Amino acid sequence: TVLVDVPAVADYPPQISAAVYWSCVEALSSSSPGSEATVSVLVADGAIVFEVAVAGRHPAARLDRLRDRIEALDGRLSVENEDLGSRVQGWLPLSR
Repeated sequence: TVLVDVPAVADYPPQISAAVYWSCVEALSSSSPGSEATVSVLVADGAIVFEVAVAGRHPAARLDRLRDRIEALDGRLSVENEDLGSRVQGWLPLSR
């Protein structure tokens, strides 16, 4: 089960939309089968912020791809691995 909380109307630059979408897909793909996940996206202070919380840990190779994708657009990515799951948080400026 995935709970998604994303603004209904969003007109972001295409490269930002694609980076957020594929980063969320990548983060979700490592969740345990049958587990719950949450995806949140919001705009704050001229940036788009996303968070994906899943059961399971993220393999290092996938995190490198996520980080490369976000940092290529002057963004930041953080990952918190916990006993019951992990949380991926990204931040991307809407103007460069």
